Amino acid sequence: MELEELETKKAELEEKIKFLLIPKDPNDTKNVIVEIRAGTGGD
Repeated sequence: MELEELETKKAELEEKIKFLLIPKDPNDTKNVIVEIRAGTGGD
């Protein structure tokens, strides 16, 4: 019973480790402005 629980926990921890090993993007701390406009035209 304990082995099954630990195998599940191991898989979760491996996923977390993979995520933490991804290098940080230098643009993560920068702000962004997004402008959304209505589309025109069509058929």
